[in-house]
Amino acid sequence: MPRPKGPGAIKFLDVTTQDDVAMRKILRRGAPPTPEEHKLNELRARRVRLMVELTNLHTKRRMLREALAAQTKAGFKTTLAHAKSEGQARNELRTVETEIERKEKALHDTDAQIEEAREQVSNHLSSSSVFPCQERAVELMALHKYLDADSDHVCSPAGSRITTQQLQAWLHAEGYHVDERQLRRFMRWCGVAGQQGKRMDLPNK
Repeated sequence: MPRPKGPGAIKFLDVTTQDDVAMRKILRRGAPPTPEEHKLNELRARRVRLMVELTNLHTKRRMLREALAAQTKAGFKTTLAHAKSEGQARNELRTVETEIERKEKALHDTDAQIEEAREQVSNHLSSSSVFPCQERAVELMALHKYLDADSDHVCSPAGSRITTQQLQAWLHAEGYHVDERQLRRFMRWCGVAGQQGKRMDLPNK
Protein backbone atom coordinates (compact mmCIF):
# COMPACT_ATOMS: atom_id res chain seq x y z
CA MET A 1 0.00 0.00 0.00
CA PRO A 2 1.86 3.11 -1.14
CA ARG A 3 2.05 5.91 1.40
CA PRO A 4 -0.82 8.33 0.69
CA LYS A 5 -0.33 12.03 0.46
CA GLY A 6 -1.39 14.05 3.47
CA PRO A 7 -0.96 13.81 7.25
CA GLY A 8 -0.56 10.56 9.13
CA ALA A 9 -4.23 9.89 9.76
CA ILE A 10 -3.57 6.32 10.92
CA LYS A 11 -2.24 7.58 14.25
CA PHE A 12 -5.69 9.02 14.97
CA LEU A 13 -7.41 5.64 14.62
CA ASP A 14 -8.47 3.83 17.79
CA VAL A 15 -10.42 0.60 17.34
CA THR A 16 -11.23 0.52 21.06
CA THR A 17 -13.31 3.72 20.93
CA GLN A 18 -14.19 4.23 17.24
CA ASP A 19 -16.50 2.23 14.99
CA ASP A 20 -15.84 1.75 11.29
CA VAL A 21 -17.80 4.90 10.36
CA ALA A 22 -15.70 7.12 12.65
CA MET A 23 -12.49 5.52 11.34
CA ARG A 24 -13.52 6.04 7.74
CA LYS A 25 -14.36 9.69 8.40
CA ILE A 26 -10.86 10.25 9.79
CA LEU A 27 -9.26 8.50 6.82
CA ARG A 28 -11.49 10.42 4.40
CA ARG A 29 -10.26 13.77 5.62
CA GLY A 30 -6.83 12.80 6.96
CA ALA A 31 -7.41 13.97 10.53
CA PRO A 32 -9.91 13.79 13.39
CA PRO A 33 -12.88 16.18 13.51
CA THR A 34 -11.92 19.82 14.01
CA PRO A 35 -13.47 22.09 16.66
CA GLU A 36 -15.50 23.62 13.83
CA GLU A 37 -16.96 20.20 12.98
CA HIS A 38 -17.80 19.50 16.62
CA LYS A 39 -19.55 22.87 16.79
CA LEU A 40 -21.50 22.11 13.61
CA ASN A 41 -22.64 18.74 15.00
CA GLU A 42 -23.76 20.40 18.24
CA LEU A 43 -25.71 23.02 16.30
CA ARG A 44 -27.40 20.35 14.20
CA ALA A 45 -28.36 18.45 17.36
CA ARG A 46 -29.75 21.67 18.84
CA ARG A 47 -31.81 22.25 15.70
CA VAL A 48 -33.33 18.77 15.97
CA ARG A 49 -34.27 19.42 19.61
CA LEU A 50 -35.86 22.76 18.71
CA MET A 51 -37.87 21.16 15.91
CA VAL A 52 -39.21 18.50 18.29
CA GLU A 53 -40.09 21.12 20.92
CA LEU A 54 -41.83 23.29 18.33
CA THR A 55 -43.85 20.34 17.07
CA ASN A 56 -45.03 19.59 20.61
CA LEU A 57 -45.90 23.24 21.23
CA HIS A 58 -47.86 23.51 17.98
CA THR A 59 -49.80 20.38 18.96
CA LYS A 60 -50.54 21.81 22.40
CA ARG A 61 -51.69 25.13 20.91
CA ARG A 62 -54.02 23.37 18.51
CA MET A 63 -55.55 21.32 21.31
CA LEU A 64 -56.10 24.42 23.48
CA ARG A 65 -57.72 26.30 20.61
CA GLU A 66 -59.99 23.37 19.85
CA ALA A 67 -60.98 23.06 23.50
CA LEU A 68 -61.83 26.77 23.77
CA ALA A 69 -63.77 26.66 20.50
CA ALA A 70 -65.75 23.63 21.68
CA GLN A 71 -66.69 25.39 24.91
CA THR A 72 -67.90 28.45 23.02
CA LYS A 73 -69.83 26.38 20.49
CA ALA A 74 -71.52 24.30 23.17
CA GLY A 75 -72.94 27.48 24.76
CA PHE A 76 -71.92 26.60 28.30
CA LYS A 77 -73.42 28.74 31.02
CA THR A 78 -71.06 31.36 32.26
CA THR A 79 -70.54 30.09 35.77
CA LEU A 80 -67.70 31.09 38.03
CA ALA A 81 -66.08 27.65 37.63
CA HIS A 82 -66.44 27.77 33.86
CA ALA A 83 -65.05 31.30 33.67
CA LYS A 84 -62.09 30.27 35.77
CA SER A 85 -61.47 27.18 33.59
CA GLU A 86 -61.72 29.20 30.39
CA GLY A 87 -59.45 31.90 31.80
CA GLN A 88 -56.80 29.32 32.71
CA ALA A 89 -56.98 27.83 29.22
CA ARG A 90 -56.57 31.25 27.59
CA ASN A 91 -53.63 32.08 29.86
CA GLU A 92 -52.02 28.75 28.97
CA LEU A 93 -52.62 29.41 25.29
CA ARG A 94 -50.91 32.80 25.53
CA THR A 95 -47.96 31.17 27.31
CA VAL A 96 -47.69 28.51 24.61
CA GLU A 97 -47.83 31.09 21.82
CA THR A 98 -45.11 33.14 23.50
CA GLU A 99 -42.97 30.01 23.82
CA ILE A 100 -43.54 29.18 20.14
CA GLU A 101 -42.30 32.64 19.15
CA ARG A 102 -39.21 32.16 21.35
CA LYS A 103 -38.44 28.73 19.92
CA GLU A 104 -38.94 29.93 16.32
CA LYS A 105 -36.47 32.76 16.92
CA ALA A 106 -34.00 30.31 18.45
CA LEU A 107 -34.45 28.04 15.42
CA HIS A 108 -33.84 30.94 13.03
CA ASP A 109 -30.67 31.92 14.93
CA THR A 110 -29.48 28.29 14.98
CA ASP A 111 -29.98 27.97 11.21
CA ALA A 112 -27.82 31.07 10.70
CA GLN A 113 -25.12 29.64 12.98
CA ILE A 114 -25.23 26.33 11.11
CA GLU A 115 -24.61 28.09 7.80
CA GLU A 116 -21.68 29.97 9.30
CA ALA A 117 -20.22 26.82 10.86
CA ARG A 118 -20.69 24.90 7.60
CA GLU A 119 -18.63 27.48 5.73
CA GLN A 120 -15.87 27.24 8.35
CA VAL A 121 -15.85 23.45 8.08
CA SER A 122 -15.69 23.50 4.28
CA ASN A 123 -12.55 25.63 4.48
CA HIS A 124 -10.80 22.88 6.45
CA LEU A 125 -11.91 19.85 4.43
CA SER A 126 -10.12 18.44 1.44
CA SER A 127 -12.10 18.14 -1.77
CA SER A 128 -11.10 14.48 -2.12
CA SER A 129 -10.34 11.56 0.12
CA VAL A 130 -6.81 11.62 1.52
CA PHE A 131 -6.68 7.91 2.29
CA PRO A 132 -9.29 6.39 -0.06
CA CYS A 133 -7.69 2.93 -0.16
CA GLN A 134 -7.48 2.63 3.63
CA GLU A 135 -10.96 4.02 4.05
CA ARG A 136 -12.34 1.34 1.73
CA ALA A 137 -10.24 -1.31 3.48
CA VAL A 138 -11.81 -0.42 6.83
CA GLU A 139 -15.27 -0.67 5.28
CA LEU A 140 -14.53 -4.08 3.76
CA MET A 141 -13.02 -5.43 6.99
CA ALA A 142 -16.08 -4.32 8.97
CA LEU A 143 -18.40 -5.81 6.32
CA HIS A 144 -16.56 -9.14 6.38
CA LYS A 145 -16.85 -9.21 10.17
CA TYR A 146 -20.56 -8.37 10.05
CA LEU A 147 -21.22 -11.25 7.64
CA ASP A 148 -19.17 -13.67 9.75
CA ALA A 149 -21.68 -15.80 11.69
CA ASP A 150 -19.19 -16.25 14.55
CA SER A 151 -18.36 -12.55 15.00
CA ASP A 152 -19.74 -10.17 17.61
CA HIS A 153 -21.33 -8.09 14.81
CA VAL A 154 -20.03 -4.85 16.31
CA CYS A 155 -19.54 -2.20 13.61
CA SER A 156 -15.76 -2.19 13.71
CA PRO A 157 -12.91 -3.93 11.85
CA ALA A 158 -11.49 -5.05 15.20
CA GLY A 159 -11.81 -8.80 15.49
CA SER A 160 -12.47 -9.38 11.79
CA ARG A 161 -11.15 -12.72 10.55
CA ILE A 162 -10.58 -11.65 6.96
CA THR A 163 -7.20 -12.66 5.56
CA THR A 164 -4.72 -10.33 3.93
CA GLN A 165 -5.14 -12.20 0.65
CA GLN A 166 -8.93 -11.82 0.70
CA LEU A 167 -8.82 -8.11 1.45
CA GLN A 168 -6.05 -7.51 -1.08
CA ALA A 169 -8.07 -9.29 -3.78
CA TRP A 170 -11.17 -7.22 -3.04
CA LEU A 171 -9.21 -3.98 -3.12
CA HIS A 172 -7.45 -4.95 -6.37
CA ALA A 173 -10.84 -5.70 -7.91
CA GLU A 174 -11.89 -2.13 -7.14
CA GLY A 175 -8.76 -0.64 -8.65
CA TYR A 176 -6.65 -0.20 -5.49
CA HIS A 177 -3.12 -1.52 -5.90
CA VAL A 178 -2.02 -2.56 -2.44
CA ASP A 179 1.32 -3.87 -1.15
CA GLU A 180 0.63 -7.02 0.88
CA ARG A 181 3.08 -6.25 3.69
CA GLN A 182 1.81 -2.71 4.19
CA LEU A 183 -1.78 -3.92 4.00
CA ARG A 184 -1.06 -6.53 6.68
CA ARG A 185 0.46 -3.85 8.89
CA PHE A 186 -2.61 -1.65 8.45
CA MET A 187 -4.92 -4.57 9.22
CA ARG A 188 -2.99 -5.29 12.40
CA TRP A 189 -3.40 -1.62 13.39
CA CYS A 190 -7.15 -2.01 12.87
CA GLY A 191 -7.26 -5.03 15.19
CA VAL A 192 -7.94 -7.70 12.56
CA ALA A 193 -7.62 -11.20 14.01
CA GLY A 194 -7.20 -13.05 10.75
CA GLN A 195 -8.52 -16.46 9.83
CA GLN A 196 -9.25 -18.53 12.95
CA GLY A 197 -7.55 -15.92 15.13
CA LYS A 198 -4.10 -16.19 13.50
CA ARG A 199 -1.83 -13.20 13.82
CA MET A 200 -1.62 -11.12 10.68
CA ASP A 201 2.01 -10.13 11.16
CA LEU A 202 3.38 -13.67 10.92
CA PRO A 203 4.89 -14.74 7.58
CA ASN A 204 3.09 -17.38 5.56
CA LYS A 205 4.58 -20.88 5.78
